[in-house]
Amino acid sequence: MKMKYLLPIALIFITTLNISELFSQVVPADPLKPGSESSAILLGPVFGYNRSMHTVDLASFAKEPLCPYFKNGEGNGFYFGVAYEHILDAKVNSRHSLIGKVVYNYLPASLEIRGDDNYPSLVDDGQDGYKVVYTETNNTIEVDYSTITAEILYKFNPIENFGLGVFVGPTFDFALTKHFEQKLMLVGDNNVQFIRLSEEEQQRQDIKIVRYEDNDRTIVVNDEDVPDANGFRLGIKAGLQYAIDLQGWVVIPQVAYNFGVTKLSGSEDWRVNAFQVGVDVRISF
Repeated sequence: MKMKYLLPIALIFITTLNISELFSQVVPADPLKPGSESSAILLGPVFGYNRSMHTVDLASFAKEPLCPYFKNGEGNGFYFGVAYEHILDAKVNSRHSLIGKVVYNYLPASLEIRGDDNYPSLVDDGQDGYKVVYTETNNTIEVDYSTITAEILYKFNPIENFGLGVFVGPTFDFALTKHFEQKLMLVGDNNVQFIRLSEEEQQRQDIKIVRYEDNDRTIVVNDEDVPDANGFRLGIKAGLQYAIDLQGWVVIPQVAYNFGVTKLSGSEDWRVNAFQVGVDVRISF
C-alpha cells in the first residue's frame, strides 16, 4: 500500500473510534434522572377520562319566576391530545419541568328536575272535550360542551430519582360546542300525551315548543346554544402523577382536578369543572 493512503486511513480510523466512544456515553432521556448527557425534551400522546361537573342554579323556564331550578349536573367525557415536557436545567439533575399540552376536551352534563308530585294535564276525553289527568313530569337538560385546550403546567418531583410528581397551571379552553337541549317528559304507565298546540296558541299562552317526541309524551322546549355563552374558558388544573420509565419512553398515569375560573354563560353563574384521570406517554428526543 502506498504511503499517501496511510494518513487518510489512519484519520478515518481514529475518527470512527472517537464517534463510537461518544455514542457509548450518551443515554436516553430519563425524566426521573436527568443528567448532563440526557435530553431535556420529551414528547408524546395523552388521553383520559373526564368526570365533568357543571355548577349552576338555572331556572327551568326563564319567563316563570316561580319555576323550579336546575341545580348542578354531571357527565362522562374524555380527552386526548399531545404533550411536550421540557426538563429545566437538566445538567444539575433538576426535579423541575414545564409541560405544555394541546388536547380535545369533551365535558358534557345532564341536569334533571324530577316531578315528585303529580301535576294536572289536559287530555282528550274522546268526546270532543278534555279531562284532567294527574301525571308526573320530568324536566331535563342535556349539555354538549367541548373545547380545544392549551395547558401550561409546572411539575415538581418532591423526591429525587423517584417517579412521583405534582403539577399545577392554567388551562386555556376555546369552545367548539356549547349546545343544550331541554325537555319535558311525561313519566308513568298511563297513556297520557301532551296536547299539541298550534303556533298561535303557543304565542297566546307565551309557550315555546321546538318539537314533540316519543309519541307526544315529550316536549322539546330548547334546542340551541347556551344563551350568552362564552367562547373562552380559563381554568386552573392541579394534580398528581407517577412516571414509569420503560427504557427510552415513559408511561405517566395521573389524576387531576380542573377548576373553571370563568363562567360558561355571561348571564348565569354557570361554571364547568372536571375530575380527570388519564395517562401520558413520553418519548425522549
